[in-house]
Amino acid sequence: MGWPSECNYGVLNKYMARAVCQNPNGGKYQGIVICEGGQVGRVHRFGPWVSNGFSDAYCQGTEYAVTDGAGINSSPDPL
Repeated sequence: MGWPSECNYGVLNKYMARAVCQNPNGGKYQGIVICEGGQVGRVHRFGPWVSNGFSDAYCQGTEYAVTDGAGINSSPDPL
């Protein structure tokens, strides 16, 4: 198994971020969004681990995505 490559991520709107990798190489990846405005200040929310397609991460309740508050986790392991 290899690490995903050619990956992109970004905030799509004020409630979510998306991650995608063009070459999963047998690994998996997960979108991340940084949210604020809730009861606990800033918090990281995570999308599902996927081996292809989009991994969308969503803010919850009254939270909103911060500008440039997106990221990605990746792994060569079949989680």
